[in-house]
Amino acid sequence: MWPGGWQTYFHCAGQSKDRIDEADRAVFAKRADRLWLVGYSLMFLVPSLILFTMNLLLAGAVWFAAWLVYVGFVAHYFPRVQTM
Repeated sequence: MWPGGWQTYFHCAGQSKDRIDEADRAVFAKRADRLWLVGYSLMFLVPSLILFTMNLLLAGAVWFAAWLVYVGFVAHYFPRVQTM
């Protein structure tokens, strides 16, 4: 299943205050954040794969380099902005 579907499930579980205690809600929120990140990272990788498939190697390489910069930026700053 695409990470966005699991992210939605964990987000909804993390927002449920009736049946889930605080510790489990924090775990669900952290999982939702990580799956959201994986989904968006893969979504930004796809254009470079399409460009490589169409034999547009220079454009694909530029997009892939931009994706690597994005992944480095996110890896550096994401732990600071997680939920809870």
